[in-house]
Amino acid sequence: MAGIRRWGSPGSWRAQSYVALASSFVRIFFANLNAPATAGFVTTLQDPRVLVLLPLTGIYFFVYWRTNTLGQNAQAGNVNTITQVARNLIACLGTATLAAIGWFAAPADAVATGLAALLLAVLAVAWWTKQRVFLFQAMVLLGLATFRLSMHNFFHLNDAVSSSLSNSIWPLALIGAGLPFAFLIRRDMEAGDSQGWWAVLLRRPEQPMFFVTFILVGVLLYLKMSGGTVTLSWAAEGVLAFMLALWVKERSFRLAGLALVIFCVVKIPWDTWQFHDWRRAASLIGVGVILFVISFLYGKYSDSLREYL
Repeated sequence: MAGIRRWGSPGSWRAQSYVALASSFVRIFFANLNAPATAGFVTTLQDPRVLVLLPLTGIYFFVYWRTNTLGQNAQAGNVNTITQVARNLIACLGTATLAAIGWFAAPADAVATGLAALLLAVLAVAWWTKQRVFLFQAMVLLGLATFRLSMHNFFHLNDAVSSSLSNSIWPLALIGAGLPFAFLIRRDMEAGDSQGWWAVLLRRPEQPMFFVTFILVGVLLYLKMSGGTVTLSWAAEGVLAFMLALWVKERSFRLAGLALVIFCVVKIPWDTWQFHDWRRAASLIGVGVILFVISFLYGKYSDSLREYL
């Protein structure tokens, strides 16, 4: 009888519900997302497969919210590690279901945009709720969006019938738009007690957000520009990064922008030897103007720069 009573305890029922929810998540990949994708974003939202998964996502987040509320109201000693892991896993299942909808049901060129939009939304939720599990999800989504953008959109960028240029710009814009949220989260997390292998991401989420955007924009410019215009475009990107660093007072951003500009200066002899038309003159003049702008900014904001050198 004691075993029956233990099996009917609230903890036992919660464990069974966690298993059922996890099983429902696994099944969507076999029963809901294995059919060919529909064409168009509106058609995708009208797909019966997607209409079934959206309520399931709401269930996952409701269970997380409810268990998290009960955990906050209970005493700290009554919440064990297994319960905390299960609670965070349920929240991850909700976000993973939304990501799966975008990955398997959206048009191929729009997958990276969907992932970047979901990343921006999760960052906003992480800032609003102050829950670190959503920040961890945002970092995972950042990796997924970067992988998809690099391996698909950039790969098909020069195809004659591809629309990947606009579908490459939008993800980059959405990822860049998440940078303010990352700074707000850093301000809130700095006072917290971060532990674990991903603690650095909790303390400084703006670093991966910036450098992923910075590198991907450079790659996009390399793929779409030609000749000396690549050098000029990279130098302009370096100046923008440098100006952003002056605004947010971030040393790593400043060094990244300055390093890119210096690389463009070193690259000028190659452009001069490689090209003998207007592109060589444009590259020389453009990089010279950009160097003048950086020297002007250094002189004007020298006092501010000393504060975070």
